[in-house]
This record gives sequence, structure tokens and C-alpha cells, in this order.
Amino acid sequence: MMTYMRFTQNPILAVAAFAALILASCEKNIDSNNENFPADGVVRIDASVSDLMTKADLPYSGYTGSDLGLFIDYGDGDYYSKDNVRWVNNNGTWTPESRVLWKNAKSPVGIFAYAPHIIGADDHTGVEFSIPSNQTGGTSSADFLWNSMPGFVPADGLVDQKLNITFSHVLVKLKVNLTFGNEFGDSHSVKDVILNGTSSKIKCDLANRTVADLDQSSSNDISMCNT
Repeated sequence: MMTYMRFTQNPILAVAAFAALILASCEKNIDSNNENFPADGVVRIDASVSDLMTKADLPYSGYTGSDLGLFIDYGDGDYYSKDNVRWVNNNGTWTPESRVLWKNAKSPVGIFAYAPHIIGADDHTGVEFSIPSNQTGGTSSADFLWNSMPGFVPADGLVDQKLNITFSHVLVKLKVNLTFGNEFGDSHSVKDVILNGTSSKIKCDLANRTVADLDQSSSNDISMCNT
């Protein structure tokens, strides 16, 4: 892996990039005796992010992205199973593009979530994400998040009748601090930093939490951002 630099008069102290180091509702069995389960059986969510990869970041924060994808898996063919439902963030309030219901309070269900939402990613064992090569404007568009909760029981796991989704990062956030010597004099600074030889596209199995490089025939050269 090589890093190339081009010099101008504008000082840059640090750069960063994300890279891959690789039936009807009347049929519902509502548990009205469980205060933690919503009486209407509607799925509601909150989302946050933890497990950040750099020491400069906070260990836990609310997820402020614009959308996410959510799978509710009761098994193939089950009426209450939902694939890749897009949820939109409106100032911290999450709204699904189609209604999602719990089957009941006690039935275990697989919960699989990722962000940002990708149209057509209808198989939670094979969500594909392309890593942008131009990250000079920031790393947010390159940050892919996931969450997996197999065997989730709503009566036991809901908090204030909501599903709490805590995302972790799939990719690694790489930060580079540059220190100048005397080789170039005192009037030069770094303009561009290129990270060579990274993956351009990955495939994520949300259920098993595995990641595969989809395009091993070509590498991705990332233009890093000034932090």
C-alpha cells in the first residue's frame, strides 16, 4: 500500500478515510399484560452507533444518518417477515416506508439492520456496498453500519416499547498524521493523500456478520479527506 502526496501552500495536518481492510392485523396475538410490548403491535425503533474505530471519536452516540434498512425475519413465507424496509430519520424520529408489525410478544425473531439503506438489497445474507473512492468531502458516505439480533424476543428486548438498534462499523476509519521534515523546505504543505489498493465493493452477511471482497480483480484508490 502506497501513499502519494502533492504539495501546495495550504497546510493540512491530518487525513482520514473509511476503507475495507476488508395475514391481516386482526390475526395478531397481542400480549396486553406485557407493558413493554406495544398494544397495537407496531414496530418502533431507535438507532445509535457504538464501537467507533478511532480514539478521537465518542464511544457511543445517536445515529444521525438519513435512513437505514431493516429485516424482520420470522422465517420464509411468514406474513410478519419483512425484507429491507427503509426507515427514514426525521430529527431522531424513525418512520418506516411500510408498516411493520410484531407477530406477538413472545415469538423469537431475527432482527437485521444496516445503514445507509440500499435499494434492492432484499437478502440479509448478501448486502452489497460500494466504497466511494472520493472521500475528500468527508467519510460519512463511506461509513457502512450493521446490527444483528437473532432470536430477539420483543417482550424481553424492547425498551419503552421500542426496538433499540445499536450499529457497529463494518469498515475501518483510517487516520494519518503527517509530520514535515526539512526535505521540502518551510513553504510546502500536503494537498492530496491517496490510499491505494483497498477494496471497491464488499458483500455483508448480516446474520453471520461476515464480510467478503466482491471485486478482487481491481483495487480502489481512495482520496482521503482533511480533518
